[in-house]
Amino acid sequence: MEGIMDPVSGIGPRRRPLSRAGYVALFCCLVVSACSKAPPRPEPLDAASAAERAKRLVAELLVVDTHIDYPERHKPNWDLALGTAGNFDYPRAVAGGLDVAFLAAYVPPEDEDVGKAYWKACKRIAIVEDAIAAHPDILALARSPDDAVSNRAAGKLSLVIAIENGAPLEGRLERIAEFQERGVSYITLSHSEDNHLCDSSTDADELPRWGGLSPFGRDAVREMNRLGVMIDVAHVSDETFWQVLELSSAPVIVSHTGVRSLTPGFERNMSDEMLAAIGENGGVAQIAFASVFVNDAYRASYAASEIARVADVARAVDLAVKAAGIDHVGIGSDFDGAGYSLPRELSDVSMYANLVRELLLLGYGDGDIAKILGGNLLRVWSEVRTAAEG
Repeated sequence: MEGIMDPVSGIGPRRRPLSRAGYVALFCCLVVSACSKAPPRPEPLDAASAAERAKRLVAELLVVDTHIDYPERHKPNWDLALGTAGNFDYPRAVAGGLDVAFLAAYVPPEDEDVGKAYWKACKRIAIVEDAIAAHPDILALARSPDDAVSNRAAGKLSLVIAIENGAPLEGRLERIAEFQERGVSYITLSHSEDNHLCDSSTDADELPRWGGLSPFGRDAVREMNRLGVMIDVAHVSDETFWQVLELSSAPVIVSHTGVRSLTPGFERNMSDEMLAAIGENGGVAQIAFASVFVNDAYRASYAASEIARVADVARAVDLAVKAAGIDHVGIGSDFDGAGYSLPRELSDVSMYANLVRELLLLGYGDGDIAKILGGNLLRVWSEVRTAAEG
């Protein structure tokens, strides 16, 4: 029945995709509604109380981070169980309350040109597989939200495999099913350059290659819908974004992004109009932690003195919630891919409580924080799989 949400799963009916004009009209309505009917928030806590409560929340709630670039940064002598020189490992994940880590098998754009994209993706997927095989007592693959919940109950950290950049498909739709069989749960359609699926938001060429999605990219979107693989529109051009939302029969995700109003001219981030569209699509926008996503002063100078604070990340989350709605925002840190631009208090997986502290200081309640930390992403993941099964 239209408009009714399942009280158990938290998943509502699949919406019919709007045109871009429809999204613009919807966004205007949402702005008016938000200004006139914003629900009251709990009274903000003092700093000490917020810090203590934040530690409790990350220990109790299911915490999901949708973008960690560990497979790219991995070194042969690194052991996730013992510790690494990067931003992610098992001991710090436990300390930070992280339950579900999406590990991105990143493929550089130039690998598509020389025919190495598929090989690179397989190599980086194997890094995750090998880590799980080496430590099955503490690490487990999660192929679904149910896996994530059961792994947590068993005291294991869930590792979820993602592919960042659709280049490894190499024009072969059957590779989507092949990668899914190996545990891939989302594919980011592009990276920093246009590829054979779609245009990127940051390609240096003046003219886009496709004007959005390529014919193969459209087929890939349909195939990912059919199989229940989440479509990630991080990195894509605005034209690609709107075309994906019109074409996809399931919600989409933005695995790691920021709010464009904080970084004018940085099209890698989402505009308020796009965030509102993600909300109407039923999807989720995951806010990244790196300074370039949340602090325009750093993006302009790349000066160490302008590195963002954790409060800047909380502000980005808050602005995304205002644009997309509380049910459509989460976190995707970009750990191990953000270099040295991470906030000092949010520089590895042991520090999620510091972000929660800032959200509490902004007046967010426990229920809303539960959604941001992982509930929203799990709902979307489940809905994408359900749409495929239907």
